[in-house]
Amino acid sequence: MRHLIQTSVVGATLALLTPLQAQLDLTTADISEIQDAVADGSLTYEDLCERFLERIVAYELNGPSIHSVISINPHWRQEAKALDEERQTSGPRGPLHGIPIAVKDNVDTVGIPNSGGAIGLERNYAPNDAFVIEQLKKGGAIIFLKTNLSEFASGSRGLPGASTLGGQPRNPYNLRRHSDGSSSGTGSALAAVFAVSGLGTETGSSVRGPSSANNLVGLAPTEGLISRDGVIPLSPTLDRVGVMARHVYDVAATLNYTTGVDDKDQVTARSEGKLPPQPYESYLDESSLDGARLGVVNELFEEDDPTCAEAIAIVKKAIADCESIGATLVPVSTGYDDLMEQLSLSNITPTEIGPALEDYFASLDASSGIQSLEDFYDTGGFIIGKWERYEEALTSEPDFDAPGYKEHLARRSEMRARLLGLLNDNDLDALVYIHNNYPSEYVNQPSTYTKVRLSSVSGLPAIVVPAGITSHGQPVAVEFLGRAFDEATLLSLAYSYEQATGHRILPPNTPTLPTDYVSK
Repeated sequence: MRHLIQTSVVGATLALLTPLQAQLDLTTADISEIQDAVADGSLTYEDLCERFLERIVAYELNGPSIHSVISINPHWRQEAKALDEERQTSGPRGPLHGIPIAVKDNVDTVGIPNSGGAIGLERNYAPNDAFVIEQLKKGGAIIFLKTNLSEFASGSRGLPGASTLGGQPRNPYNLRRHSDGSSSGTGSALAAVFAVSGLGTETGSSVRGPSSANNLVGLAPTEGLISRDGVIPLSPTLDRVGVMARHVYDVAATLNYTTGVDDKDQVTARSEGKLPPQPYESYLDESSLDGARLGVVNELFEEDDPTCAEAIAIVKKAIADCESIGATLVPVSTGYDDLMEQLSLSNITPTEIGPALEDYFASLDASSGIQSLEDFYDTGGFIIGKWERYEEALTSEPDFDAPGYKEHLARRSEMRARLLGLLNDNDLDALVYIHNNYPSEYVNQPSTYTKVRLSSVSGLPAIVVPAGITSHGQPVAVEFLGRAFDEATLLSLAYSYEQATGHRILPPNTPTLPTDYVSK
């Protein structure tokens, strides 16, 4: 809501508003450069947050009004000051110390409402942090923003990425286009440089889609790497938490402080003993594509619609660039005659959403006024196009023995086996393909493009990296998919491509401000 943002920016105006002898541009700086500026005394974490608030005032509350933010941490200043003092007395905890993070507003965060974007849940103050938020705070991160999203992280026809609390997010690269979903707000906010890195969630491709649409790097991790405890659920089978940022380095540095085995999410037990011994950013190597073997999934580039041609050409050029850098390209096929059908798991979420939401609502503090799905439904505080989904969950008993449900679960095991077979049989470091064939549509138009869900169906990790921008101003991404718990390899390949090509640019609708420059 607008008032939740406005009350957080009072008193945030900076004394210095001109870039005198500027040496650091916060719109292009990564975490290591920010920490260097803090180390040499030219920046504090409180100052960093204030500078991001100047951008929020300019481009969220005014100007293009991109509708990416639902609320701002009301305690950000106290937290930033405390982290500044801690650094002075005992040094930084790590690379995330004092770094402002944008978190999708379906992740429980103490002191900030967790609304899922729904007016009916706007008073939901979680009694505990989600596990992933606990981990980030241990690393010294400031949970700075709660961002807009497709309400309850699920799509709604004609309102891609929208919610009753946050409205329709707009893509900073082209204001007539949306930011994909469901992590639309995190995508728009990071593209507009309202924070350094962020969290999204996905059941289909909702971390990678908004990252692709907003010229960002987005990592959907291996199932079980990051706990879903404290995240408003859609499907316990498919839900994942992922990391988004403007730089591969920032995704890697943030990922370090999101992982861990959590008793409240049993899937995380799969990660025990499988994390790399060193921080993820230590594996980043500009030369990692030189000598790498990449499997090109050519069937994902097949498309009859001529409006897809430019996006496909951009990603084909990206893959050719990988070869120029030194990678060996190996054409591969999944072997499915009906791949798009196999990527549809339409029976899983409708079966699981009712019990999953009941469990989440039962965990809420009584002060929220919501203790059950029926309580929430009775508020009427949600996008009207979703009432059928909630009504069906209330009135029908989920059938976990239904043939369709079981068949779609089996598809996941089959897909994982096939993809791992391609990787292993061809001695590949990763598979590579286009993330989606279409640019994002105009605002308020239903999604019609094919989303590539190899990662979500298989549960294997995938990362998208900016590959270029169409003539209509729409960013396009190339996607790398790898083996379970081998995020370090994917991050390094993505980093090598990013450093060699440098496709990210600042959105034209959210340009630099004088306060973005830090003088040294």
